[in-house]
Amino acid sequence: MNAKYRVKMIVTASGERLPILLAPDGLPIFEPNVFTLSEVRSKNRASNTIDSYLKSITIFLLFLDLRNINLEERLNVGQLLSLGEIEELVGICRLPIDRIYTVLNDIRIESAQKTSTVRLLESLRSRSTLKGHKNVGAPVAATRLRNIRDYLKWLCSDPISNHGVAPSFRMSLALSCQNTSNAIEARLPSVIYKYSTVDPREGLATEDVNVELHSELTHLAI
Repeated sequence: MNAKYRVKMIVTASGERLPILLAPDGLPIFEPNVFTLSEVRSKNRASNTIDSYLKSITIFLLFLDLRNINLEERLNVGQLLSLGEIEELVGICRLPIDRIYTVLNDIRIESAQKTSTVRLLESLRSRSTLKGHKNVGAPVAATRLRNIRDYLKWLCSDPISNHGVAPSFRMSLALSCQNTSNAIEARLPSVIYKYSTVDPREGLATEDVNVELHSELTHLAI
């Protein structure tokens, strides 16, 4: 069986429970973990919320693997996802993660036969329907897409705000980011949410988490 992305719960020296995303080689993935620290954990969100974001980002990383997309290269030229790719992402977010790993393995096996990724994705959706495989519920799919949207907006925020880059690049990336965000928003499944009245769990100060997370990630990387 191929190695997989996984979310690992670490416990810091102060007792703080903190999920981190690990690559198939077992090393922490820098951008997703910094994102959840700076944008999610800093707002005193519970570890379950961080876990939800990281699992959604895992779906996104699998989508990039399926489509053979180098997101860093896209960002470097001021681009994100096309409308067709967003449609595929929406479909992927409706699938259980084990089914996504199945099609990823199928692509690796059939790559020698030059079978297109799009055809394999369509085949996966057809097999899921015909064989009675259940998709995830609308609330889960919507949460995945919202979390991925938030992550993409964060990835774009630094280069967009960097005054050292060319204005044309900044405008191109800002437009692509907005279009991608709007397209994802327009394709969210219709869901009625029941918000909890429980107050968010108070956690460590951001500075403390920064120090402890850096220490833990360094330890894991050794």
